[in-house]
Amino acid sequence: MLKVNFLEELIAEWYQYRGLLVMRNINLKKSVGGGIAGEIDILAFYPPGLQIIHAETSADSKRWRERIKIFKEKFKWPNELYYNELRLPQKARRIDKIAIIHCSDKPRGENRTQFEKETGAKLITFSEFMKNNIIPGISKYSGTIPETFPLLKAIQLTIREINKEMKKKFKGMIVKDLFSQQSN
Repeated sequence: MLKVNFLEELIAEWYQYRGLLVMRNINLKKSVGGGIAGEIDILAFYPPGLQIIHAETSADSKRWRERIKIFKEKFKWPNELYYNELRLPQKARRIDKIAIIHCSDKPRGENRTQFEKETGAKLITFSEFMKNNIIPGISKYSGTIPETFPLLKAIQLTIREINKEMKKKFKGMIVKDLFSQQSN
């Protein structure tokens, strides 16, 4: 069985749930020694907007220098590679490269800027992705999430239960529903 980190699974589920075509763990170009030259965690394609998203995830606790080096290697590929992997007849209007990390120390100012400059990818923390995408997105698509998306379904059910408990606990007070959060 393929070993996948929870973050990679969650991000792939999110893009699939939103209607993007998703490929995962793509081995790129055979190397001279017989191995592979690289791997893409998640490659998502949104046909109506001709948008490609290359997402890499990391749940490690490496130092910033090491992370930059690893992600630099993961995002080094030319745009043509994405077209070839997705077998696109025309060029995408937009290619977004994002690194989603789960770490205890939140990247700030200089680290974030340096990371984005050196890797060519936008840096997003797990909590930022949850706050700005998944929580408001689950709210927007408030119907029951299908069981084919187990992580998203678990998040949705957890938020609903928290909301119920908050309303009971603070009965008579105005309590903002977690689903009503708006991204900043």
